[in-house]
Order: sequence, then structure tokens, then C-alpha cells
Amino acid sequence: MSISETTLTRIIDAGERADDVVRQVGRVIKKGDAAPAARALGWFSIGLGVAEVLAPARMARLTGTEGYEPALQIFGLREIASGVGILAGTRPAPGWVWARLVGDAMDLALLGRAAASNESGRGRVGIAAVAVAGVTLLDFLCARRLATG
Repeated sequence: MSISETTLTRIIDAGERADDVVRQVGRVIKKGDAAPAARALGWFSIGLGVAEVLAPARMARLTGTEGYEPALQIFGLREIASGVGILAGTRPAPGWVWARLVGDAMDLALLGRAAASNESGRGRVGIAAVAVAGVTLLDFLCARRLATG
């Protein structure tokens, strides 16, 4: 596998930005109430889900998952359901954030499969995987904090 220097630089930059965001949100979750972070994750889920449902071809091009558009639409419905579940109650239920974590695992599995089958899109898949990994950590921290009070 050969990755251009530009692609590698983009992957590293995306990883560093994701790392910074994860650290900042992690500090907020660790210090206090995780409900605002959970609500932000809920809105993020809805936004991402709508994009996946309404523009699967564009999302596939962005993430290097060309050929997996039907899966992206199904994953989009999952994202919307998780987001609505998180936002539905007066206080976010940890179960819905844990559901996001399971969804993250599904996303990473799809990205792994796409990386194996789409040599020309591996750089985009790598960037998407870094972003999903960062969100996965946020979901874990938030779900754990909500579950422990």
C-alpha cells in the first residue's frame, strides 16, 4: 500500500485535531455533568444521519466508502434513531449513548472493509477512521459518566 505524503499529512492533521477535541470534551465530561455533551452527541447523530440518508453518494466519496451507499443509508437511520433517543428525555439516557458506541464499532468495521476493497480511497478512509475513533472515545466517556451519575 502506498500513501502519498499529502494524504499522510492530512491523516496526521485530522488525528491531531480529533485528539484536541476529545481531550477538551473529555475534560468537560470528567469535571461535571455529561448531559450537555450527550445532547451535543445527539444533535451530531441526527445531523450525520440526515447526511448519510439524503446524500449517501457524497458521504461515500468523502469517506472513501464508495460502493457502500446502501449501508451508509442504513447507518444514517441508526444515527438518527440514536440522536432522537438521546434528546427525547428530560435527561439523556446512558443506553442511547452506549447505542452510539455500538454504532461506532459498526462504522469502524465498515471503514475497515472499505479500506481493504478500495485502494484508491484508503487515505479518505483513514481520515474518516480517525474521526470515528475520536467520536468513539467521546461516546465512551460520556456514556460512562452518565451511567455513574
